[in-house]
Amino acid sequence: MESQDTEKKRGRRGIWTALILCAALGLFLWTASALRRPDSQAATPDGTSETGAELSVTELIKAVKTLKDDLEGVVDGIKEEDLVSAKQKADGLPQKIAAIRLSLDKTIASLGDGMPGIRAQLMNIQGLLDLTEKASEKLLGPAIYELAENPITSLGMGEGVNTRPLCSYLDFLEERMPDIADIIARAENLDLSIVDDDGELAGYLQKGKKLLALYEQDPSLIDSVKSFLGADGDRLYLLAAQNSSEIRASGGFPGAVGTIRIRDGILTLGDFNRVYDVFSPYTPGEANITPTETALFHDGLSNPRDADYCPDFPRVAYIWSLGYETKMGEPVHGVISATPVIVQKLLKAMDEEITLFDGTVLNGDNGVKVLQYELYYKYFGKDYVSDRDTISDQLFADAAKKTAQKLMENMRIENLMAYASVAETCFQDRTLMVWTKDPVLQNAIAELGWSGSLNRDPKKPQVGVYVNCTVPSKMGWFLSADTQIGKPLQNEDGSQTYDVSVKLSNHMTSEELQSASAYITGGNKGAFRGSAYFFAPAGGSISDFAADNGSSIAQNEYQGLQLGYLQSLNVNPGQTVEVTFRITTAPGTEEPLAISQTPTLQAYH
Repeated sequence: MESQDTEKKRGRRGIWTALILCAALGLFLWTASALRRPDSQAATPDGTSETGAELSVTELIKAVKTLKDDLEGVVDGIKEEDLVSAKQKADGLPQKIAAIRLSLDKTIASLGDGMPGIRAQLMNIQGLLDLTEKASEKLLGPAIYELAENPITSLGMGEGVNTRPLCSYLDFLEERMPDIADIIARAENLDLSIVDDDGELAGYLQKGKKLLALYEQDPSLIDSVKSFLGADGDRLYLLAAQNSSEIRASGGFPGAVGTIRIRDGILTLGDFNRVYDVFSPYTPGEANITPTETALFHDGLSNPRDADYCPDFPRVAYIWSLGYETKMGEPVHGVISATPVIVQKLLKAMDEEITLFDGTVLNGDNGVKVLQYELYYKYFGKDYVSDRDTISDQLFADAAKKTAQKLMENMRIENLMAYASVAETCFQDRTLMVWTKDPVLQNAIAELGWSGSLNRDPKKPQVGVYVNCTVPSKMGWFLSADTQIGKPLQNEDGSQTYDVSVKLSNHMTSEELQSASAYITGGNKGAFRGSAYFFAPAGGSISDFAADNGSSIAQNEYQGLQLGYLQSLNVNPGQTVEVTFRITTAPGTEEPLAISQTPTLQAYH
């Protein structure tokens, strides 16, 4: 076990990840947009005959496409918070829809009973008009009124965030759910391709269907989200700032832990503290650590700070919450985990850069490399720098503060939606994960793929590839994991069998090794020392393991999933260790095998 001095050096490197909260503020707006835009992009013109003359199919399609531009103008007005302009454009839509409908009716009447192919096209156009009319009347118009009553600017509250407007938006969403369900059902029965040249509309429709399905599965979901935002009382959430240069299966060493508090509807970010200052030194018995967990994860789950050796984030977050409650004596309602990737992606979304007090510049292209690589060599290389621990901690705090300031300065609808898009990509690659004690909300988070959990759904198979750095070092920067899946072999029971290859590579060069201190290398001559885990999908199996370096791969089962693992992974500089195995999915699986993997940093080299 490393000393507290060693932990202190590595411990506070992730304070900036508190910034993820600002990105999450846009999630409702993204949700509403995903449910709204399939309709609002679907139809209407400004080039139709005022007399309602008969038009050809081509002319009608052109008219519908021009109407789409008007709808986009309404949405743009909302994004730009020019609600007067948005309302004016929305108010003009019914007249334009009526003009197209008059021409359409005359064209349909002129066909009589003949030309069924053209009639089908015309009926599709009629469906698009109906869809657009309902979206305009039931969603866009009321949304403009809602935003006038609760403007986005009301979210800002000094250095905090007012969550009451977000709860009001959710009330609006719940009230409009029947209309949203009707619009999505109509859209599914129409050919949207005539107005969806780039496929964007189809993508929004799929997102809308997914979110609607979550709501219909349990309508109390919206109440759970409002409760998460403090509608039912004060809330405390932990922000685990994970350092991926010391990579772990569920992110990285949780060097610093901050707080998000919601009191009387006002959300504030608290200070970050060293992990061993806020977590108990042992995991409370309530966690029920199993012998299998002890054997698989280096006894890490017995100490909360090391729980993320386990690749199942909900399990990790639960242990973290218990560790905090035991040490600090107050209940935790959820945990958010983030890695430094969020800083770079947020700066990219804002098209901004920040300058730290030592002159270091962070932007949307270099943020990860600077924070996870360059600053270590600058202050922890072979040349000793006095007060380097203090300086490096201050630099990370400076990065957090200045990025947060940029976010608050840019709190507009369009920007919040961009931040929400950043959050979505981070959820997908496990650089951002969320756990909450509310079972309804947690189920939705898992369904959306935001929980960082192991594969639970046999119908959506995933192969899990997770790695741990088990020696205190910053060697995670140099590791890459390249997972390749072969073509499936169809089995008689409806399952598929895949050959899978995982290449674990250490990209440290001789020059980097020569200029690195033991703080960076862990004193192992640049070798990456750790472990790797390979999980079968839910209801499936994993077999035929082989490692090209001759390592023996043990097999076990965890949470009902088969797995193989390298408990002592050693990858020297410039070396690649390839592990191959065979995956068979559950019977009757239709979706292709996907990959769930610990994100590595070489993509930011």
